[in-house]
Amino acid sequence: MEFSGWRSIVAAAPQAETANILVVSPTLGIKSVADLVKLAKEKPGVPQYATAGRGSATHLTSELFNSVAGIQTVAVHYRGGGDTVKDLLSGEVKMMFSSIAPVQDFVRDGRLVGLATTGPKRDPAFPDLPTIAESGYPGFDVRLWIGMTAPAATPKDIIHKLAEANKKALESPEIQKALAAQGFAPMLGSAEDFDAFYRSEREKWGKVIKETGMDKD
Repeated sequence: MEFSGWRSIVAAAPQAETANILVVSPTLGIKSVADLVKLAKEKPGVPQYATAGRGSATHLTSELFNSVAGIQTVAVHYRGGGDTVKDLLSGEVKMMFSSIAPVQDFVRDGRLVGLATTGPKRDPAFPDLPTIAESGYPGFDVRLWIGMTAPAATPKDIIHKLAEANKKALESPEIQKALAAQGFAPMLGSAEDFDAFYRSEREKWGKVIKETGMDKD
């Protein structure tokens, strides 16, 4: 059965976004996305990746990468993100698409190896790391994002007022500082830009869910 609740809302205002980062255990001995893909093709079904739970952003990102790279890595599902980092550090699991904030210190001190970030451009937290798109998979764009939605029947002038008030708030240094502390950056754009982005995200992840059979769970 197709979920149709999205038709009753429109995206009104973008607020914040952050990329994920692909990290691996140093025990794998790899330094690039190309190295990882080579390993996965040599040993299909062997590399295991951690997720924060079935259907989570970490899970869906990994499955999208499997699809575009033509590889098969195996999910190890956890209940939340805390234990994933612990087991990555111990080497019990070897890789993960993680949000940046929980792992950035471990990447910087070498306890985890950062291979690439997932946004459309290099992340300010790791400007020396390439994106997945730069690593041979153009168009790969995965961001964690936050925004406001409204009932679909909301008048457009009200939507635009919400978007303008939101934009002014995002220009505040205090708001920007608070977002940066959590690893996020302001997500800018008009209500129309955000609605188009929202719809493209729904289409992208809907396809991943169907291809992996999660829609039948």
